[in-house]
Amino acid sequence: FEYYFTRSSLLSGAVFYKNVSNFIATNSTQAIIPGFESLGEVRITRPDNIASAKVKGIELGIQHFFDSLPEPFDGFGVLANYTYVDAKDSNGNPLVATSKSSYNITALYEKGPWKGRLAYNWRDDAVFEFTQGRPDFIKSRSQLDAQFGYQLTDNVSLSLQGQNLMPKKSATIEFANFNTDALNSYALSERRIS
Repeated sequence: FEYYFTRSSLLSGAVFYKNVSNFIATNSTQAIIPGFESLGEVRITRPDNIASAKVKGIELGIQHFFDSLPEPFDGFGVLANYTYVDAKDSNGNPLVATSKSSYNITALYEKGPWKGRLAYNWRDDAVFEFTQGRPDFIKSRSQLDAQFGYQLTDNVSLSLQGQNLMPKKSATIEFANFNTDALNSYALSERRIS
């Protein structure tokens, strides 16, 4: 569904359902390797066809430019969307790499030679792999990016960009499903300014 309430503004919504068979995920199991029986059971991590899954959900969005405001404020706009996903595999586990909730919000300005964007996105916990049939998770994370620019001529512009402005909020934290304190890994990406 899309409803355009001005020339540059819209409300949108979607409902979706997917039936997925034999999706692939990383799976760790204990097994005896033929030809290496003397080692006993060893941990094997490999891609595996885990199960089938049903994915259903909704997406909502808005895009609006405030072009009815007096100058210079008529260059402001906002983009936002939200997605809810209910996805379980045939074993009753959450689907790999699928967050239940996620959203994005972008505030922007485009008027004459000036351009600017401030974008924030967030996603809920998500399964990243399985250990002996049990899911391991990535904690929820968010990221803030910004970009500001000025068009000097038709061919030359200046731009300042900042990515991942809140590094600790965007860290990738992997934990075991049986205990959120059982940390598998912690990866922190630094902010980048260019």
